[in-house]
Amino acid sequence: MELSMCCIASSEPDKPVAVPQLAPCFRAPAFIDETELLQICLWAGPQETSTNLHYDCNHNVLFVLAGSKVVTLLPPSATPRVKAFPAYATTPNHSALSAHAAAAAARAGAAAGDGSARVTVAAGAALFIPEGWWHQVESAPRTVAVNVWYEGVRAAIAKQSSGGGGGGGGGGATAYAYLLRCAAHELVAAARAESRRRLLGDAARRHQGDDQHGTERVPVRLNGAAAPAAAPPPPPPTDAPTQSQAARGGAGLASMSVAEMRAAAAADGGAWRRALRALPPAHADAVTSAWEAAAAQAATEAEADALYEALAMDAETRSALLRLTQEHARRVCLEELERVLGPLAAAAAPRRGSAEEDGIEM
Repeated sequence: MELSMCCIASSEPDKPVAVPQLAPCFRAPAFIDETELLQICLWAGPQETSTNLHYDCNHNVLFVLAGSKVVTLLPPSATPRVKAFPAYATTPNHSALSAHAAAAAARAGAAAGDGSARVTVAAGAALFIPEGWWHQVESAPRTVAVNVWYEGVRAAIAKQSSGGGGGGGGGGATAYAYLLRCAAHELVAAARAESRRRLLGDAARRHQGDDQHGTERVPVRLNGAAAPAAAPPPPPPTDAPTQSQAARGGAGLASMSVAEMRAAAAADGGAWRRALRALPPAHADAVTSAWEAAAAQAATEAEADALYEALAMDAETRSALLRLTQEHARRVCLEELERVLGPLAAAAAPRRGSAEEDGIEM
C-alpha cells in the first residue's frame, strides 16, 4: 500500500474536501491568515514511502503526528542541476532525479553553502517548506502527518494583478509576464557579468608573460571595480604594447585597460576601428562595459563624452559595437531561459516520468 492523502479543509473550489468530519481536529498555525489558507491535508502510509523531488507553488508547513519523515531540501537556485521537467511540461514542478541523486545534490549544495539540507522531522515536530523550494520526502512505516498549504508570492502577485483594475485583462497572467521579464533581466545581467569576469580571467592567463615588452597589464574595470594587480603597472609606451595587444584580437582587447585602449586608438585609429568591429560579441560586451565603468567615474559629462569619442571614434563603429553587444545579450538570455525553464527547441517534447504518473505533490 502506498502513501495516502486526503483533504480535510480547502478554500480552493477545484480541490474538494474528502473528510470534512476531521476539519475540527486541525487548525492552521496562528501566523497564517485565514484569507491565505489553501488546504489542510492528512497523509498516512503503513509502509516506507518516498515522493519524487518537486516544489510547490505555495508555502507549506508539514506536521508529523506519528512516525518520522526525512525531507531533502534544495533552494530554487538549484533548478538547473536537478533535472527539472521543462516549464511547458505537464508537471513542470517535478524533477527526474532519483531519491539517491536528490540526496547527493542536497549534500553537494549544503557543502557549497546554498542552503540545501536533509532534515529529519520526528513526531511532534514541524517543518516549513517555502514556496519554490525543491523537496523530496521519505516516510518511515506507519507515519501520519498533516500539512498546511497557504498562499505565497505567486498567489499575491496574481491577486494584485486581477484586483488592480489595470484594464489590460489577463488577471494574474499580466503580473506573471512582468515578473518573468524582471527575472530574465536579472538573470541576464548576472550571467553577462560572470561572462566578463571569466573572459577577463582567460585573457589574463592566456597572455601572462607573453608581452614582449614586459609591461604589466591593468585588468579591465568591471562594474566600477578593478581586479587587483600584482604590482602597480608602469605607464604604457605610446605605441608598441597597446598595438600588439590590439593585434591579438578580442582576447587582447579584453585584457587592456581603458588607458591602453585610448593609447591604441590614438596611435592607429584605422586599425583600432577595424579591431573593434571584428570583436566577438562576448568580447565587445566586456570592452564596452569597461568603457561604461570608466565613463561613470568621469568628473563631468563632457569628460565622459570625450572618452566615448576617443574610443568608439565614429558612428559606424558605435553602431557595430551596439549590434555585437545586443547579440551577446540575446544569446545569454536564451541560454539562461533554457537553463532555468528547460529546452526551448521546437523538437523538444515534454518528458514523462514517475512524477507525472504518480501525481504526488507533497
